[in-house]
Amino acid sequence: MARDPLLTVFDHDTQVNCVQLYDSLVLSGGENGTIALHDSRQGDAAIMLCDVDDPITSMKWVKILHLSAMACSV
Repeated sequence: MARDPLLTVFDHDTQVNCVQLYDSLVLSGGENGTIALHDSRQGDAAIMLCDVDDPITSMKWVKILHLSAMACSV
């Protein structure tokens, strides 16, 4: 493990339960239902934020044909 973080972001105001990486994309899911998507090449600002009613407990990148998608579990 690296001693220095790859990316530091501040979009969650509760515990982060899971993180997934795909190339330069960083996806995180929080206890309060916040899902944040970051591009590590663009700094610490989220490129997408969305909220659901339940905590995010796991996430997975799914390859569909030539596209990539994300699936979350609550």
